[in-house]
Amino acid sequence: GEPAPLLHLWILVISTFAATSSAAEPRVRILRPSIVSIVSANPNQQKLSLADAVRLAFEKNPQMRLADALVEEARIAYDIAWDTMYLPTVTLQAASVSDFTVGAIGGTPGKANIGQYRNRGYPNSAVTLSLGNYILFNFWKDSTTLESARYSRERAELQASVARRGIRFRVVNAYFRAKVDQERFEAAKRSYSISQTILDLVKSRAQLGQATQEDFSSSSVDVLNAKIEMDRIQSEFKTSLLSLNALIAVPSEQSFNLTTPVDFKA
Repeated sequence: GEPAPLLHLWILVISTFAATSSAAEPRVRILRPSIVSIVSANPNQQKLSLADAVRLAFEKNPQMRLADALVEEARIAYDIAWDTMYLPTVTLQAASVSDFTVGAIGGTPGKANIGQYRNRGYPNSAVTLSLGNYILFNFWKDSTTLESARYSRERAELQASVARRGIRFRVVNAYFRAKVDQERFEAAKRSYSISQTILDLVKSRAQLGQATQEDFSSSSVDVLNAKIEMDRIQSEFKTSLLSLNALIAVPSEQSFNLTTPVDFKA
């Protein structure tokens, strides 16, 4: 019987290698574009899950760090206002002054050369400690300050919460955009590899006189189209990675192997 298509293909390839060098070959330029500097997911790249991307954004994103700093500032202001409202004031002052002597002290250069040296005496030091300075009433000034500080703290915390949700949404969106582009790029590379293999097989058939000029031209065009499509998707993948890297505050040239799968559930 007639062999199966796959077996027939392997027989054709083996027969091609056994063909003599005098076999006719059409004068067609073989298009074999080289793949240079392709950004692709491979085991050597750093793996990045969605959870890791969100964590990095919370830790390093400038907008998130600014929001956290404003919260910390508002909390400190509230603590100071609370202390002023409810705690007594404790004051500690220390001072040390070295007074000039009225007359020259015996045994010093000033005794022999009066007026040429400014003779100093012993230091005059003092320490003052004030405890229990407590304001009973200042016309609600401290109470108003405390209330204002509390509202400022709550507002800063709310703004930080909103910023955190916004950063999370943007990271999730950018992550899955890059993930889809990564998978599209892998598929485009496979498509290019398949089209190149088909072109090689058509060349082999041409050496045996089993392929026409039109077959060879069509396969060459398919390879060229696959290469153009692969380059286009590669550019989109790089752009997606740049957007993600900007959100998680890592160097723009950093490449990741995105590991969290895309769920296409309806």
